[in-house]
Amino acid sequence: MQTPSAPVFLRSFVLALTAMALAVFAVTEAFDPFGENSWQPWPSPVRYASRVLTAGAMLHRLDRESYALVFGTSRSAMVSAAATGEPTLNLYSIYGNPRAVLDFLNRLDGPRSGHVREIFYLLDRHTFCQGCGIEEVDYTSFWSVLLYKLAHFPETANRLPLDLIRNIKIAMGRADLVGGENGALLSRDPAAFDGSWTKRPIPPFPPKPFEDGTLALLGEIDALAHRRGWTIHYYVPTLPDAAVAGLDHATLAAEKRRFLKVLPGYHDLSRIEGISEDPANFSDAHHLNTMGARRAICALRSERYLVTREEAGRIDPALGWPGNLPPLPAECRGRETPP
Repeated sequence: MQTPSAPVFLRSFVLALTAMALAVFAVTEAFDPFGENSWQPWPSPVRYASRVLTAGAMLHRLDRESYALVFGTSRSAMVSAAATGEPTLNLYSIYGNPRAVLDFLNRLDGPRSGHVREIFYLLDRHTFCQGCGIEEVDYTSFWSVLLYKLAHFPETANRLPLDLIRNIKIAMGRADLVGGENGALLSRDPAAFDGSWTKRPIPPFPPKPFEDGTLALLGEIDALAHRRGWTIHYYVPTLPDAAVAGLDHATLAAEKRRFLKVLPGYHDLSRIEGISEDPANFSDAHHLNTMGARRAICALRSERYLVTREEAGRIDPALGWPGNLPPLPAECRGRETPP
C-alpha cells in the first residue's frame, strides 16, 4: 500500500483546516454574537457584548424605524428603552469619544436623520483625548468590516460556545446573567442590585488627558444636532457617594466649566440625593445598574439638574458640581424590580 507523500498529506491537512475554519466562521456569522450584521437568518439571540462593528448594524436599523440614540461608555451601557421610555439604540460600542460620535452622526442622512427621536450623550471624563476609546475602522465598508472580523476571529469564535450556553440557561429560567437589548447591556445578576460591591476595595479610575481639540468637537456635534433638528441631552454620570469621596473635586469642576465653553448646557447628575447614597442603585463603584439608570434618566428628564452656560459660576470647586442640587423627584423614586 502506497503511503501519501509529505506534500500531498500537507496539502490535504491545510485544505481540511481551511474548510474547518470557514465552517466555524460561517457559524459565527450566522449566530452573530456581537450583533454586527444587518441580516439575521433567524430570530435574534440574546447577546452579551458589542463592539465597534455593531454600529454598522445600528445604522441599518435607522433606515427602517425611529429610535432614541444613547452615546457614552460602559457607564451608559445599561440605558435601554426601559430607561428612556421609547425604542432605543445604545451605541456605547463606539465609546463616547466625540470623534466617534460625530462620525456616526454624520452618517445619518436622508431617512436616517428623520428617524432620530432624541439623543442622550454621556460626557465621561476619560473620553476627551484624541485616541481615547477609538477603534479606527469604517464599519460601513465591506472590506474594512471583513478585515476586522478576520483579525478578531479568535475572539468571536471563543464567544460562541459561551453565548450558546448562556442562552440555554436563560431558556431554563436562570436569571444571574447579563443580556443585551439593542446594544444595551442589562444585568440579571442579583449581585448587581444588592450593594455587595461595597465590601470590595474601590478600584481607581485611571486619569486621561482632557484635550481642547477633542473637547471642541462637542461644539460641532451640537451644531449638527441643531441643523438636523435633533434634541440632544448631554449629561455626566451618576456616581455613588463612596466613589464621589475619592474624586479630585477641583479638577472635576474645572472640566465641567470647559464643557460649558462649547455647549449651551448639560445635566449634572454627578451626585443625586436619592440615588448616590444607596449602593443598590449601582453594580459597582463606577457603574449604575439598570434600576439606577432608570432613575438617573428620569432625573435628567425633570430638568432639575440642567446647568446652562450662564450658570457656570454655580459649579462649586469644593463639590465638583453645582451646590444645592435638589433631591431625586418623587416620580423617579419607585423601586423597580430588577430585570
